[in-house]
Amino acid sequence: VNLGALPTCSDIDECATDNGGCGDAKFWTCKNNAAGPATCTDIDECATNNGGCGDANYANCKNNAGAPPTCTDVDECATGNGGCGDPKFWTCKNNYAAPPSCVDIDECLTNNGGCGDPKAWSCSNNAGAAPTCADIDECATNNGGCGAKNTCINKPGGFACAWLNCLAVRDAGLPSGEYSVNVGGPRTVYCDNSTAGGGWTFLKTADIQGLAAFNLDGYRTDKGSVLIRLSGSYGQAYTLIKQLAAYASYPMAVAILSAAGASATAGYNIHLTMIPVSVAKAYTVQGFNSNGQDLTFGNCDSNPNSYFEFFAAGAGYDFNTAYALTNSWLASKVLGGSLPAAYLGKGAMHDGGCGAHNTTSQWTGVDGTAAVAIGLR
Repeated sequence: VNLGALPTCSDIDECATDNGGCGDAKFWTCKNNAAGPATCTDIDECATNNGGCGDANYANCKNNAGAPPTCTDVDECATGNGGCGDPKFWTCKNNYAAPPSCVDIDECLTNNGGCGDPKAWSCSNNAGAAPTCADIDECATNNGGCGAKNTCINKPGGFACAWLNCLAVRDAGLPSGEYSVNVGGPRTVYCDNSTAGGGWTFLKTADIQGLAAFNLDGYRTDKGSVLIRLSGSYGQAYTLIKQLAAYASYPMAVAILSAAGASATAGYNIHLTMIPVSVAKAYTVQGFNSNGQDLTFGNCDSNPNSYFEFFAAGAGYDFNTAYALTNSWLASKVLGGSLPAAYLGKGAMHDGGCGAHNTTSQWTGVDGTAAVAIGLR
């Protein structure tokens, strides 16, 4: 009160008392207005330090008018697998208000990682990547269970048991017939166990080319003889071929060769070399022993050829010259045998000059021989 004068007016600061009625000062600000009601404004707690919710990368802060904020966890795993990587190889585990945990998936625990039969394939887990599948060599343990007289042949995803050779089949007391034998891998061959001591291995003509890289000569243990089967109008027969005594120190060599020149159309053949070129080219008496008979000729022109060829589908050439050596060889045959047709093919003889140079077609004209096959042991 001012005596005799106008009164002095002073604004009341409502905010000074009870936050101007705005509510809890932690959540509201009160703004005093001169000669008017106070203005109440909600405090956005989220604007400072993410409202106390924690790292904004991992927690969301939602402001509530006049009340504490709401904190919500961010599920990082919901986007891009939380940065863990390919979800095929990583699992993402969300952690409340914290970085996610990345855990490698061990694919090998489920269905052997897709590698296949766990008895045949091992699965190795790789962190963040596809597993590694490795073939298990079953043959490394107990010969794969194949037994002492068989060989175990490992192959991707499995293995096969095969006889070591036809000699093992013979020694087991088994008869002639088809067996799975290890010739450059498990292969069905015909084992002749009844002729000339048995243990002879005959290959199917269809398998000759596939064995081109195989050391067929190294497979043999008997380098001093071969068994030639003949088939013709008379049925079947055989000739047991050995070296002449004069050449007994030279092992007969067997290889699978690709035909060349005139015989190119015949593909691959089993090539039986009787004596080396350096010896065969001499002007000497040469030949071979067939079923105990020495069959000879004089090399009249130093031609170095001294071999037989056994083709799958024909020699690709025809030489029908009649030679006494050929006739004598065919006459020496012993009847008997039943080699399946799949093992019989065409053949050719090459023996120096004045020895022999002809093919199956000539032999057919001599005694009806239409097909031949060579047996090794």
